[in-house]
Amino acid sequence: MTTTTNEILRELWSRDDSPMYLFNENTLYENIVNMGKAFHRYYGNTYAAYSFKTNYLADICQIVNEAGLLAEVVSPYERMYAMELGFTPDRIVYNGVIPNAAEKLKLASCGGFVNVDNYDELRDIYFMAKEQGITIPVGIRVTFDAGNDLKSRFGIDIDGDDFSGAMAFFQHNTHLEFRGFQCHIGSARQPKYWKNKIDRMIELAKTYGAKYIDLGGGMFGPMAPELAEQFNGYAYGGYEEYAQIIAGAMKKAFPDEDVMLMIEPGTALVGNTMKMAATITNIKFVRGQIYLTANCASNHMGVIADMKKLVPEVVHMNDNTCTFTDVIIGGDTCLEYDYLVKGISGEFAIGDRLVFDNVGAYSISSSRQFIVPRPKVVSEVTGEVLREAEEFTDMFGRYLEKTSEHRMKNA
Repeated sequence: MTTTTNEILRELWSRDDSPMYLFNENTLYENIVNMGKAFHRYYGNTYAAYSFKTNYLADICQIVNEAGLLAEVVSPYERMYAMELGFTPDRIVYNGVIPNAAEKLKLASCGGFVNVDNYDELRDIYFMAKEQGITIPVGIRVTFDAGNDLKSRFGIDIDGDDFSGAMAFFQHNTHLEFRGFQCHIGSARQPKYWKNKIDRMIELAKTYGAKYIDLGGGMFGPMAPELAEQFNGYAYGGYEEYAQIIAGAMKKAFPDEDVMLMIEPGTALVGNTMKMAATITNIKFVRGQIYLTANCASNHMGVIADMKKLVPEVVHMNDNTCTFTDVIIGGDTCLEYDYLVKGISGEFAIGDRLVFDNVGAYSISSSRQFIVPRPKVVSEVTGEVLREAEEFTDMFGRYLEKTSEHRMKNA
């Protein structure tokens, strides 16, 4: 943390020891600018659609909007949220498997990008468009082997009958217009898989006359060297290699840049923009093992805490520290597996702050209201509270509604 950040946080922590997310707006701006420069250097007709599900914080989504990025959503609720935050329909990309043909048809008719996941969905949208007497443009989400041996259940298999049937559907019906292809395949962050994806997508685009190629998300973003090392050398810490492979291939295939290239970054943009700051509340010895308890839960830190070893920065708040070896830091729920990190050594004391980096992806959006409420969000730049911590009514209010009604009826 910078000197300014330390001053802001120490002042905040002097009166508040509750857990909190620390969001750095400057880091997000930097990531957006660097990604844009990298891709536009090779292919000008490139657009990024921020994956809303990665982190729902309004400040993140608004910064993304102000920077000119699109919104990538996968549910009617995310679509409504994006529009509440100022995204117009023509700047929304709608993917996902939730069966809501009417919602997708409405967005597509307003200029939005809609990618259907399966043949049944395509058929349902067609019948609705036919009933309304309109023609709407839609894209097809496809799946294939990107080289990582994952059989993704999302999208239409390009080697299957559904794919040939879907493409024939456009030829024989006047109420649907083919617009482009989308493909997102999980567990394929290494650049070599992205090369396989772009090569297959270019081939499809040329065969069927696609107006856009959407490669989905799943890129590595900038991260600290000690975390990058845990990805076996595949975390490059930037966007240049991806841009060279993907956008470079697009420029070679479409020198006039008449086919739009779209990417859907989530983790690559926000992963390193957020930290989790928790307080050590207890230190104890159990059968020879040293356990520290912190006042947050591992599920508040996102999937990265389960995947990799996040070593926190320790900010000492007093002079009572002691040196400990091979420490396990647990969360504040009643689950044995609620561990924040295992096997670290250093100086610790009750009241010290533990600052875990790179928790911006799938933390807020996938954290649970289990035993403890979800923490507040604070700007690491200004110290401003961006989202208040949840309270009793946030956790239990809906459970109590029926109880209250029952009591009133029987009063």
